[in-house]
Amino acid sequence: MAPTLEEQIALFIESNTEELIELRRWFHQHPETSFEEFKTSQYIQNYLKKIGVTNIKTVAGTGVVCEIGAGGLTHGARFNIDGLPIKEENEISFRSIYDGYSHSCGHDFEVAWGLMTAKYFQENKPNGTLRLIFQPAEEGPGKEAHGKTGGQVLAELGAFDIDSVMSLHVEPELDLGSMSIIDGEVTCSAFDFDFILHGKTCHAAKPYQGKNPIPFAVKLVNDIYLLQEQIKSEILKDEEFVLISVSNLSTRLQLDKPDKEETLNTIPEYAIFKGISRVRSKEIKEKLVNGLKELAKRYTKLMNGDASTVLFDCKLNIRQVAVATINDKRCTDNAIATAKENNLKIISKRTTWRDDAGWASERAPSVHAFVGIYDGIFTALHSPTFNPNEKGLAIGLEMFLGTLEKNFHSFIK
Repeated sequence: MAPTLEEQIALFIESNTEELIELRRWFHQHPETSFEEFKTSQYIQNYLKKIGVTNIKTVAGTGVVCEIGAGGLTHGARFNIDGLPIKEENEISFRSIYDGYSHSCGHDFEVAWGLMTAKYFQENKPNGTLRLIFQPAEEGPGKEAHGKTGGQVLAELGAFDIDSVMSLHVEPELDLGSMSIIDGEVTCSAFDFDFILHGKTCHAAKPYQGKNPIPFAVKLVNDIYLLQEQIKSEILKDEEFVLISVSNLSTRLQLDKPDKEETLNTIPEYAIFKGISRVRSKEIKEKLVNGLKELAKRYTKLMNGDASTVLFDCKLNIRQVAVATINDKRCTDNAIATAKENNLKIISKRTTWRDDAGWASERAPSVHAFVGIYDGIFTALHSPTFNPNEKGLAIGLEMFLGTLEKNFHSFIK
């Protein structure tokens, strides 16, 4: 008697768990940052060729897209491949071999899921065409002058112009054995911003000879948080969400290069602070962007209040680095069904994270969900000690294989 689809998936995972862990550990040891994932990309391509996949192409420099099967609908899965410039502090046998770099966001899990998904469907051909998208530069544009993340670049190249896309991310705030899956808005639109306040340098003992931008910067930071509270006071429902965080403050004598040494005796020419923001709805996004622009105008006027001073201004740079991820109901229902079949606890919550899954959800019906990895020892994302429980590997693979199979059998052309 032939095994059921669920039994087929379970048997595959059971017989390939050791390889799944080995793959994750190789990628964990070899983290590479945005658009520089050269060894990672080559490893992915070599593995795909080894298991017999022939339709493979590189995109966006280090990204890899492959297709398995032919005809019918095309369903896809997306896997981030980049690491972070964060030094690993875990004392484990497979710690990063690159000093100052780590897979502290769990993308090593994702690449392993992607390659094992390819192996499964290479052995069990899909009911249509499967597209696997190994995406570079989810964490940011890196050194690329275009300022786009890998997800935006791949979206513009048409990688997500298919019938559905799914993706998963590890979540240390969820218990192992849990999945967070929710219809509608999941992650936020993300805007990075920086304010550059231009003053006039002078000796700190004679401040009247210059124009100190630091007091203006301090006041402006406070006004930014007041803007956040004002927008929050106008929010009527959960989808209308806003968060602003100022996360970096520095001063410079010359704008085009950081100061070599700190000095207490000199008032700086520039005060610069940077931050992030998160929003869900279009209306709140407009309030946020317009509010920040209005603050820049107001502070330019404040800094020019003294008629004897000139050339002082407050410049705002704001960049959208991600769009909100919107889950499609059919894809979400298939993911929930898969989680129930595997006796996983389902939690439905939205997150303040941003993720490049949003660029995919703008192009195709999508589901982006989160795999719980908390096992009693908290391990924070983007921290030097981030190390997810590897039991989450099999859970994530169950979710990919089960959900993709359901997409292939439930979507009607």
